[in-house]
Amino acid sequence: MKENDGPLEPVWRASLRAERSSGFRRRGVVLLVSVTVRPLRVCAKASAQLTARTTVTSTPGQEGLGWRLVARTPNIEMKQELLDRVVAYLAEHGLGDMSLRPMAAALETSPNRLVHHFGSKQELLVAALARAIQIQVEVRDGWLQRDPSISQADQLRRWWKWLNASPANLSLARLGLEAATLEATHTGLTGDVRADQIGVWRTDIELRLSHEGIPRSQAVTEASLLKALFTGLMVDLMATGDRARLTRALETGLTRVEAMIAAANYFP
Repeated sequence: MKENDGPLEPVWRASLRAERSSGFRRRGVVLLVSVTVRPLRVCAKASAQLTARTTVTSTPGQEGLGWRLVARTPNIEMKQELLDRVVAYLAEHGLGDMSLRPMAAALETSPNRLVHHFGSKQELLVAALARAIQIQVEVRDGWLQRDPSISQADQLRRWWKWLNASPANLSLARLGLEAATLEATHTGLTGDVRADQIGVWRTDIELRLSHEGIPRSQAVTEASLLKALFTGLMVDLMATGDRARLTRALETGLTRVEAMIAAANYFP
């Protein structure tokens, strides 16, 4: 034992034996077991490691006789950090050739660890797409928190500025487009997941336009047009990089929307 491992302290060592009576149950990794305990002296450091590895809780009504050995659940913070790294990886490399093994190697982890945290490749992809949307929603919510009265047109202007501020921002937004447009046979994504990549943003625009005075039935159509306009400009930006031309085009479309809203509020 090293001197810096800490002082000796008493802990309890448990000998576990599965009950073979009618009270024995097995559900995944949860076992009812009989426990024989006796004191053991180990260093504080080893005690902490032992506690971190295993959690043992008594079964209600059978204290001292029945115990449950509960496997560790994935660390939530570690899982979130790993998911953010997955999102960054997909934003850089795209969805077209997504494979767990190369991804795991690039993230300095293992395919088994990815599966442990997220399930199958498709489940990982769904989680990553949801996280990509969440990141962008948090950006939008930050704007609304600072300026709750921001109009839909000005919100789209900020989105355009945000996309052009960093290649990483544009790549993150591109993930949703890839998920929506790639064949399901290629990505394994279900129709509702693919539709959400467009629908989440279209629905938000629709609600904002309705709040700004556009009749609900008209807002549905106008939101589809605005989302199509913005998505088309984003695709053009990725293909050509012609920011000046595309910014003028966006401004023309948004000016039209602002005039429409002004007319709806002037002639209700």
